[in-house]
Amino acid sequence: MQGRKAINKFSVIKDDNGKAVFDEQGIVEVISNYFHKMFVSPSGDHVGMEDIVLEALSPCISEESNQTLIKELTTEEIRQALFNIYRGKAPRPDGFLACFF
Repeated sequence: MQGRKAINKFSVIKDDNGKAVFDEQGIVEVISNYFHKMFVSPSGDHVGMEDIVLEALSPCISEESNQTLIKELTTEEIRQALFNIYRGKAPRPDGFLACFF
């Protein structure tokens, strides 16, 4: 276990200026700054971001399709779906075969 810990630990990392950082706190700061810059836009740049988010959240299916997707299943639909699965197959990772259901 000790050998694995040593392998999974940074001993040196370069910051944005190419300066080598050796201490643990400095390494954490370099990594944090890297991801902060990647995921946080500079101030004033967020104006277009709201439009992008709203576009991503806009509905992609029609109201008719949505109603079909959220309607209650009938017993017949469930029976038909189960009988369409090969008896020896496990449709989920829990390992229960279709014949169990």
